[in-house]
Amino acid sequence: MKLRALFFQITAPLLLVGPLVACRSGQAELDVLRVAVPPNPNMIPLFVMVEQRKELAVEIVPLPGVPELSAALQGGQADVALLFSASGAKLYNKGALADLRLWSVNVWRALYLVADPQVSGLDDLAGAKILASFPGGAPDLVMRAAMRQAGYDPDADFTLEYLPSDQVKQMLLAGKGEAALLPEPQASALMVKAETGGLTLEAAADLQAGFEADAWETGLIPLGAIFTTQTLLDDPARRAALERFDAAYGQAGDYAMAHPDETAEIVERAFAAHFGGQLPARAVADAIQSGRLVFESRPATELRPDLDSFLEMIVGQAPDDGFYASP
Repeated sequence: MKLRALFFQITAPLLLVGPLVACRSGQAELDVLRVAVPPNPNMIPLFVMVEQRKELAVEIVPLPGVPELSAALQGGQADVALLFSASGAKLYNKGALADLRLWSVNVWRALYLVADPQVSGLDDLAGAKILASFPGGAPDLVMRAAMRQAGYDPDADFTLEYLPSDQVKQMLLAGKGEAALLPEPQASALMVKAETGGLTLEAAADLQAGFEADAWETGLIPLGAIFTTQTLLDDPARRAALERFDAAYGQAGDYAMAHPDETAEIVERAFAAHFGGQLPARAVADAIQSGRLVFESRPATELRPDLDSFLEMIVGQAPDDGFYASP
């Protein structure tokens, strides 16, 4: 609830000042690309890009989750959305956002079950209580698919308890669950917090395992992505702006991989400014340096048909060809 309230506190002034920023730079309001992003791994290259490429007319629209992001695209408050590929596929398949188009995939490692160091994988968690948030969200769907790939029935072989994300973390720290489903860098943030309290937690189960494909290396899966709308793509000037954004976002991801400490400082400041919370720089640096968080930009069309198969495995149905932005 706090984050939902924060959405209205943050986005309203952003939507008001965005055109003013554009006017000061001598650009028309329509030149500003409004990028909607929830507090997930996709935000990191965005924050780096905005910090380093101030000449780009980009407005960050921070949102708490997928429902608000979908509403922003439908209502014309956003031009681009950064979210999990599975989330976009689910929206498209349901007909909730028929105009949605997948442009590129940028995040390849990010999802883990955080647990005691004695846990070394899903086999050690059979029958255990696993804490998670947002049932039916992309992390939950990936976790369930990873369990099935490992030969388990998610509902029969584990006790899955869904709670608000803050409560998930509190309960794991209090020993009221054996593991917690978290994306990076929030997983590393919890490990850092546990350490300050004299506890040791690790990314005990790698949820990227078991999804081998020819289009990507073992241990990677097409997680975070850039989405837009067909309406934007039909406008040559707006499409050109998206192409510039995509190139800069990819370069920012490369920078993050090569400069984790500098990236972490940028993200800590930007997260506080846009989401009003704390995300320690150390957590961001740890996530990247450990290899638990991987950025690499690739056009979505280059990943087919393996991407179609992956999304079918995660959301139950592969999107049709209309889901993919044409080159």
